[in-house]
Amino acid sequence: MNKKIIAALVAALVVAGGNSSIFAQNGSESAADKLGLKISGGGTILFQGTPKLNDGSETSQNDATYSFDLKFVKELSSNNKIVIRFEGGKGFGLPLETYGWVNSDADPSIDPAFGHTSAKLTELYYEQTFLDGKLSFDIGKLNYWWFFDNNAYANNETSQFQTGPFVVNQLVNKPDRNVAAVVGYSFTEIVSAQLGYFANDLDKFDSNGLSVLQIDLKPIEDGTYRVYGWYNANKNLYNYKKIEDEGGLNVADSANIKTEDSYGFGLSADQKVTEHLGLFARVAYKKADAAEAEINSAIIDDVATNNSLLWNIGASINGELWSRANDTVGIAVGQIYGSYEYKKYINPAYKDGAETQAELYYSYALNDNFAITPAVQYFSNPLGGNATTKDDVVVYGIRTQFSF
Repeated sequence: MNKKIIAALVAALVVAGGNSSIFAQNGSESAADKLGLKISGGGTILFQGTPKLNDGSETSQNDATYSFDLKFVKELSSNNKIVIRFEGGKGFGLPLETYGWVNSDADPSIDPAFGHTSAKLTELYYEQTFLDGKLSFDIGKLNYWWFFDNNAYANNETSQFQTGPFVVNQLVNKPDRNVAAVVGYSFTEIVSAQLGYFANDLDKFDSNGLSVLQIDLKPIEDGTYRVYGWYNANKNLYNYKKIEDEGGLNVADSANIKTEDSYGFGLSADQKVTEHLGLFARVAYKKADAAEAEINSAIIDDVATNNSLLWNIGASINGELWSRANDTVGIAVGQIYGSYEYKKYINPAYKDGAETQAELYYSYALNDNFAITPAVQYFSNPLGGNATTKDDVVVYGIRTQFSF
């Protein structure tokens, strides 16, 4: 999505509002108000550094990235609405060899030739509710993480943790916000469920997608326990054992190997314990005996590793304890495990051990719209022991976030 489209959208809003601006000034009614639009957005700048890279250079490095988003919501009535979101940013993040993402705010779709991405359309969908809100239906270009694997204390890289598995379940090979549909139903105040389908390929959207079912349980006040499972018919995973049976890497003919699907299960829970303390946990398992392959003239030259298990736990502490009600302290620890099948069938020298991640942050709110967050991240046994340099990794950083 290029800048011309955004400019056209903004221009349309201005024209629709006559001589008024999009945002109200001096108490006047804005174009957004006249159109019934709710506009929100924000920007994040993240500075990170490490005293020693683990790519073999063992040099120190500092890095900066930024991101922004702009969201438009048009409520058509009390039970339906249209949502449009644009996002963009710049920067890759530190070049560290880890399973857990070091910078969850950096855009993985960045063009390596330029080091940045222009503003792009990331959400465009219609939502309808029925039965006094008990039944909901969303269709369009959807963000998987908005509907599934949610968590009150570990789900937002712009205001909470930066380490990947403390934000989302990294094991899910989710589609890149293609066409999708989600149906949700609230059975009782304690039990609700969401069922979703996300297309991997728009050309074959009905047979090549990710299906996911999540059940939300609220047995205790101020807590939610989410259990979910997914099945990804992405048709591009090659089984490690079948590659070995065909002669191994640089010999196996991809035409003789039937591709496989992927599936997994997860749990994401958060519980408010006191007015000042909240706890969270995330656990996930994925079938990890197959992965995407590099193919040259039908011959499989290489195949990726595939993480099989992750878990993490943590806490969120409200600053009201020290008379800073809008501040937050977050602490978390967890692990991601490698694939035993990859070691057994592809590379005996591969270590299928666990990488341990930990993070501590303090979010200091200057006001309701701006926060500064210093943080420290720690990675022990990076890549489960497969990093070029075997030493543990320390990352220090500071994030600024504004929102409106």
